[in-house]
Amino acid sequence: MKGLQWTKLPQNKIKGSVFEKMELEYKGIKINYEELEEEFAQKVVEAKDKKEEEKGPTMVQILNPKLSQNLSIWLSQFKSISHEEICKGLQFLNTKMFTLEQVKQILTMVPSKDEIQNIQAYVQGGGEANLLPPAEKFALELNKIPQFEERLKGFIFRLSFDSRKADIKPSIETLRLASKEVLESKMFVSLLEVILEIGNFMNESTPRGNVFGFKINSLLKMADTKSSDNHKSLLQYLVIVLEKSAPKLLDILKEMPDCTPASKVSLSSLASDVALLKKDFELVQRFVETLKEQKDKYYDTMNTFIAKTRDEVTQIDTNFKAMEEKYAQASDYLGEDAKTCQPEDLFGTLSHFVNAIQEAKKQNEQLLANNEKMKRREDAKQKRQNEQDQKKKGGPPQAIDNVVEELFGALKGGDLFKNRRLTQQVNKGAVPPPQKGPVPPTKPPGLAAKMTAPPPPKK
Repeated sequence: MKGLQWTKLPQNKIKGSVFEKMELEYKGIKINYEELEEEFAQKVVEAKDKKEEEKGPTMVQILNPKLSQNLSIWLSQFKSISHEEICKGLQFLNTKMFTLEQVKQILTMVPSKDEIQNIQAYVQGGGEANLLPPAEKFALELNKIPQFEERLKGFIFRLSFDSRKADIKPSIETLRLASKEVLESKMFVSLLEVILEIGNFMNESTPRGNVFGFKINSLLKMADTKSSDNHKSLLQYLVIVLEKSAPKLLDILKEMPDCTPASKVSLSSLASDVALLKKDFELVQRFVETLKEQKDKYYDTMNTFIAKTRDEVTQIDTNFKAMEEKYAQASDYLGEDAKTCQPEDLFGTLSHFVNAIQEAKKQNEQLLANNEKMKRREDAKQKRQNEQDQKKKGGPPQAIDNVVEELFGALKGGDLFKNRRLTQQVNKGAVPPPQKGPVPPTKPPGLAAKMTAPPPPKK
């Protein structure tokens, strides 16, 4: 007859359960056992195929199917290593055999005590261990390791400590430096002084005028305040003022370089990371102390690690508290409350403002270039218009002026009439035409006197 494949409830679970109330001898409804046996009789299969005869027995799965599958996938990473060797490596911190992620994964797949007891009950009840899937067999091996989960947590802390430290320490230092720069920057004080004066002047006749200070986030509103022609912002105007009177203040980024990276650090998350690091260290430290009498390889390795790490954890906690104090000073200095104003907000405002100054400077340069380009276009347009107007009046004035100037020059020197007489003499043959090329040598004065004067013109 076929059997019902169920999982036996351990004896200690029966007490207090519904099964405890049941009679040892069944007195329930009538059951037709002959019919039951007939319905579920084990069929005898004739040997028709050699392969069917050689088919092995079915595996007995006891763990949750999903957990069993996940464990099998995890074990597939260690194909050439036995379950005993894998468990030994986990027990004694074999860092060469496992990565941090592999140890984290196996910690999430540790079978519950009830599941382990079910597997043990199957074996102790006469079940064949060979019929257990790899996941169930591995679970039995894991159960042999004393305080297995605590050991894994210590293993994970050791493997992850350096990376956690590398994430925490730079963030603490960045916030400390940014706070220090705010407290020590002289340029920032001078810049705020100029802005306060400009703001009070603009708000003189309003309830917002005659103030002695302003919220730091007001700095971002300067870029939104536009001029009458809407061509430039108040921040661009500030840059123009600074370029004329105090250009050094435009290099404020040199005194506050860490505001931008500090704006990306969450103080609440950083505080949580530091607190969790301390808590995990203390838990691992207490667990390692409980193994002092055993003095196995795990204890020796972890005790050395704890001694080395203790000072680093203490220093991280000390640096964090010092940074918090420095940030509180910077917040008070800027009129903010460190409890309500987070660093990402405060330094985010300062970073945006400092970078906006550089952007406003570029905008001013572009605006100036556009104005010059526009002026050149207007000049060219006016020149073309003047030329068109002159053409309509009879020609360019410059050409007329040149002709008149040449005529007056010729009349003044007598060249106009001299050239006219010379032309007439050439035409009558009295004087040879002028030769091209080099000028011939001058004739003696005597010969010039003997030359016959041209006859007077006929009346």
